[in-house]
Amino acid sequence: MSKKVVVARKAGFCPGVERAFQKALQALEEKQEPVFLFGELVHNRQVMEFLIDKGARVVNNLLDVPPGVTVVTRSHGIKKEDFEVLKSKGAKIVDTTCPRVRKARFLAQRMQRENEGLIVLGDYKHPEVEALLSYINSEVVVCSKNPEEWENVTGWLEKRRFVGLVEQTTLPRSVVDTFRAWFRKRFPDVKLQVAYTLCPETEERQQELLDVIRTKKIDAVIVVGGKNSANTRALFLLARQEGVRVFWVETAEELSSLPQLEGEILLVSGASTPRTIVEEVERSLQTEAGEQNGRI
Repeated sequence: MSKKVVVARKAGFCPGVERAFQKALQALEEKQEPVFLFGELVHNRQVMEFLIDKGARVVNNLLDVPPGVTVVTRSHGIKKEDFEVLKSKGAKIVDTTCPRVRKARFLAQRMQRENEGLIVLGDYKHPEVEALLSYINSEVVVCSKNPEEWENVTGWLEKRRFVGLVEQTTLPRSVVDTFRAWFRKRFPDVKLQVAYTLCPETEERQQELLDVIRTKKIDAVIVVGGKNSANTRALFLLARQEGVRVFWVETAEELSSLPQLEGEILLVSGASTPRTIVEEVERSLQTEAGEQNGRI
C-alpha cells in the first residue's frame, strides 16, 4: 500500500506563540547584555534550545535574576507577585503573555466582582492557571480536567447562588462541555456565568482534526509537538478517542521508532510547534517510496 501524507491547515505556531517567539528573538538581537527567559517561553524543547543557542539564559527562580537586566516572560503569563519582583529589580521586562491569556485574566477579574465565587477549570499546576490565580482576590476553586474530582467542590458550591467560570485557554472543548452539563444537573439553582475563554486557535485545531478523521479515510495520525504541551496532548487524546492509530513525536528523528505506516497519514501539530519541525517530519515521511503529499 502506498503512503499519502496530509498536513493540517493549522500546523505550526499559533499567532500568540509566534508573537512571543518574535519578541524574544528581537530582545536577543537588540541587547548587548544577557537576556533572561523567566521559565519556558513556550512548551517546546526545540524552541527553547534554539533561544538558548542564541544567547538566552533560562531562570526559574527570580533570585537568580541580576538587577537591571532584560527579562522575557513566558507566553502563559507570570504571577502578579513575580511581576512586582521584576519591577523592583529594575528589570527591562519583555512581556510576551498571549493576548488570549491576558483576556482570560481580565474576564476572571471582572467576574469575581459580579459573583460570589469563581471556578477555574484547568490544571492547577499549569503556568497559565497559576498566573491567573495570582490576580484573583475573591474566593476561587480550581476544578481539574478529571470529572471524578469535581464532587470535591460540591460543598463549596452549595453555599453560593452566583458563580463565574473561567477555563484554561487550551482545554479541549469536550472537557468544558462535560463540566457545564455536570454543573447544570448537579446545581440547577446556582447561576453560572461563563466567560468562554477557550482559545479559538486551539478549538480550530481540534475541530479540524475531528473533521478530517470523520470525513476522510485516515489510517494514522501523527501529532508533532512538545511532550509538556497541554494543547498538543489534547490533540493526541482526541485522535485516540476517535479510535484511529495515533503517534506523538517531537521531531523527525523520533519517526524511526514508529511501526511501518501505510495509507493516508494526517500530520497535525500543537500551537507551540515551529512550522519548520512539521515540515521536517513531513519530508521524512515522504522519503519512503510511493508516497504522495497534500494540504487540507
